Amino acid sequence: MPNDDAAALLVRSARLTILSAQLRTTPAAFLHLKAGTDTWVGPTPSRCFDDLTHVARSIHRAADDLLAAAVKLQKQAELILSAGLCDAQVLHR
Repeated sequence: MPNDDAAALLVRSARLTILSAQLRTTPAAFLHLKAGTDTWVGPTPSRCFDDLTHVARSIHRAADDLLAAAVKLQKQAELILSAGLCDAQVLHR
């Protein structure tokens, strides 16, 4: 069932794309913007800011990874579908 396999990959790809977009807009990705020197000052706040900045970068990297995985799944689905079309064309000749 190549079409079923391709459809399943496309569904997974769409879900990963949605999750990637949700990660990019999660409030946690922007907490570091609210933890600047106007909020509090000292070594503990600086560490907090550094940690939040690191978390924001990690969130964006994860979103990039999810999107890359979604693109790979979509390409696999397209290959499956194109292979199925080629097979169907050969059978109908």
